[in-house]
Amino acid sequence: METYKSMDEQFLSKVHSTIEQNIGNENYTVEQLASDIGLSRSMLHRKLIKLSGK
Repeated sequence: METYKSMDEQFLSKVHSTIEQNIGNENYTVEQLASDIGLSRSMLHRKLIKLSGK
């Protein structure tokens, strides 16, 4: 049976995966994370604030 993931769950999964892939890179920046996700830094920030409630 195929598992359905909401768009928000897919987004958070992509963020988590990208961070895990780069966790050992001390030079990895928020700007690079945003670029890898396909958003601007400010859009990434707003989306994470909205989803986390913090």
